Parts: sequence; C-alpha cells; structure tokens
Amino acid sequence: MRNLNSIFIIPARKGSKGIPNKNIKKLLGKPLLNYTTEYAKKIKTSNDIICVTTNDQRVKNIIKKDDEIEIINRPNNLAFDSTSMQDVIDHVIRFYSDKNIFFDSVVLLQPTSPIRKISDFKKIKKEFNLKIDMVVSVKKAKENPYYLLYEENHKGFLEKSKSLKVKRRQDAPLVYSLNGSFFMINTNSLKNKLIEDFSKIVKVEMPFERSIDLDDELDWDYLNFLILNKNLIS
Repeated sequence: MRNLNSIFIIPARKGSKGIPNKNIKKLLGKPLLNYTTEYAKKIKTSNDIICVTTNDQRVKNIIKKDDEIEIINRPNNLAFDSTSMQDVIDHVIRFYSDKNIFFDSVVLLQPTSPIRKISDFKKIKKEFNLKIDMVVSVKKAKENPYYLLYEENHKGFLEKSKSLKVKRRQDAPLVYSLNGSFFMINTNSLKNKLIEDFSKIVKVEMPFERSIDLDDELDWDYLNFLILNKNLIS
C-alpha cells in the first residue's frame, strides 16, 4: 500500500473576538499557535507539508523563523467570522495545485485545541482510508438530545429535540460532539461535495481534558487550570 501524503493546515487569522489576539497570546509563556505548529512537526512524515494560513503579520513573524512550516497568505475576504473552514481549505488546496502539488488528505489542526498527544493522531491516521470522507476527533457529549435537550416549537412550548421516549439518561443512545482537535479529510471527497454533506465520517474519541476548544476567556482560564493541575503538558 502506498504511503499517503497529507497537507497539515493550521488556520490562524487575525481578528478574534472571544479571545483577542488568541493565536499569539501566551499560554504558559509560549504563543498559543506554537503548541499546534510544534505538534504538527512531530507527527508529519517526509511526504507531508505543514502550512499556516493567515492574514496576521504577527503570526507570519513567528512562523517565518521556522523553515519546516510554509506560510499561506490568506486573502482578507477569507478572514471573516462568517468564512467557512471549507473555503479556507479550498484556498490552500488551490495554492498547491497551482504548483502541481496534490495530497491524499487534509489534516486540519486548529490552534484553539492545543492539548494533543502523539497517540491521538496515530488513532486518527489508523482509521483513515480513501473509502471514507473524514475522520474526526470527538468527546462524549454531556448534554444528550434524547434526554436533556429541548427546542421551542411554533406554539412557544418546549419539546424534546429527539422524540425517542427515554426516562433515564443511561438508556439514551450515546451522543458525541466534535472537539475541534482533528479533522482528517479525504481530498477526493472535497472535490465532490461540501464537508457538511459528508456521510462517511469515522470518529476517534478523546478524553474531556484534551478536548478543550478555546472560545472565550473563561475557556482560557479553565485550560490554564487543567494544565497546572492535571499535568496535561509533559
């Protein structure tokens, strides 16, 4: 079996609102971005490329010192809150295809999920093959739509999000939520459909303490607490 090659994409635009300047903000003395770039270098093979797609000059100043990582200049029209990750990925793939460089898979590593182990990616890579659309990292959802989650109907009353009659949480089907840490995507699937239309998705479960997705200052403070008290970074 041939050795599949990947493009590791690390998105790092400027303009974050929840945590201002989060990509360059220091977490225990090191820019948040560096946790992900250093991790990518540990898991890449000689067939792979790591790139950071950004419109932030401060990010570029950090990355340009590292000859193992390429910088993709992200156009400002792809740097809004409303910009889909699919558009960002497509931009990177086009950048390399114009150079006649192609990949079997895209590995999306978001800086906002800085706590990863090498074993996490080994599991992701083991599950990936060209017959599926994507492998994603997940955590068990604390709130279950079969039991705890409700929606407001057209009459203004709450009703269960899922109609299955479940009296105990233990009887509800297991539900998972994406933790944002890993997306390993088949590039052939990207050519034919949108990520939101993928149907062949395989999960790799990660524990809660490695599933923190930094969205606001409270998340940041909580992650600091976990790192210092749970020895998450060795």
